[in-house]
Amino acid sequence: MVKTCGALFYRLDWLRLAIGLAAVLAALQWASGAARAVTFIEQAERLQHINAFLLDLRPGQPPRVPDETVLDFALEILPAPDIDNRVGAKDEPIASPAAIPRLRLRYITASGFMVGGTWNPDVEFEGYRAPWTGWEVGYRFVLAGLHTELRLFAISVQVVGPIADKGAEDEFDVYNRGGDLRLGVPLGTAMIYAGGGEGRSESTLRIESDGARLDAETTYTYILAGVGGEWGPMTFTYEQYWSEDYLQHYSISASVRF
Repeated sequence: MVKTCGALFYRLDWLRLAIGLAAVLAALQWASGAARAVTFIEQAERLQHINAFLLDLRPGQPPRVPDETVLDFALEILPAPDIDNRVGAKDEPIASPAAIPRLRLRYITASGFMVGGTWNPDVEFEGYRAPWTGWEVGYRFVLAGLHTELRLFAISVQVVGPIADKGAEDEFDVYNRGGDLRLGVPLGTAMIYAGGGEGRSESTLRIESDGARLDAETTYTYILAGVGGEWGPMTFTYEQYWSEDYLQHYSISASVRF
């Protein structure tokens, strides 16, 4: 009788152990699946954030304080960097133009106040339509020999075209706003400068083929460095950006003062 009871308890112990191990394995499998789902969502959101950051209204010009009030008209080119489009186990077929041209207008007073804007009509470029409206305001001053600008900006963009599928009319809406600070060292007619800023981005991607809608929003930070040189009434600028810890891109521009 004692041996029979002992054998029974022994078997029950092994049964409890087996049930416990099965529960642990099931929990680990569920956690692994949940982690993969979170990673998939995070990758999709990050890809959406990257494309929103590329449409941001960064300074694009040295913070030089002019000797007189000027009207500055600029053509800015934003080359598209190489982007990792992998989401989950596949590469998303996201296509974008090799570069985005943007016209900008700034009014800068001799006392350092700056107001500017950018606008693009609803016309097709490389298979896409991208109407946008943006504005910026700032104040430039000289502090301990450094040309300084505090700036606020906002931009609203709507991109329509084959974002996820060839021949489709997908839609990507972006609204970014924020502010930044730049410090510049004058070197004759040239200036090197650096700074940083913070912004808030809200975006929505609508896929025509399956009717999907993806919303994403984030607060982001960036740092920048640039160099600009004047040649008569012209200014040529190269500006490099580091957005969060996963995107590097740059802009080049040429502007003329009146």
